Amino acid sequence: MHPGLLAPAEPASVQPWRRAGIGLLGAGGVVAGTGFGLTLAYTILGDRRQGAEDPVLADIEELDASARVGGALLAAGIAIVAVGGIIFVISKKKAGPRSGARIRLAPTFGGLVVSGQF
Repeated sequence: MHPGLLAPAEPASVQPWRRAGIGLLGAGGVVAGTGFGLTLAYTILGDRRQGAEDPVLADIEELDASARVGGALLAAGIAIVAVGGIIFVISKKKAGPRSGARIRLAPTFGGLVVSGQF
């Protein structure tokens, strides 16, 4: 089937904003995931060094600073995800309501299922 028959094309001015929102959502997720991983890893390493028989204060402070950097990355990633989500939602609202029928076909064991809004 022709893609234009199922869903009308979005206005050209909305598509770049929608793509930007999706890109920011993905990038923010990567940054937040990296920050979470760094924070968790350096916190665990710092706890192990602190519980050692002869802890070295400089090593513990270095790991603590690295964990703070991870926390900052986590916070920045969450902020980027929030901005991306806002941009995405605004672009969907600017696109307006879809006109026409939206039809969805799905294969099943007994044949096809037709669903949508008419």
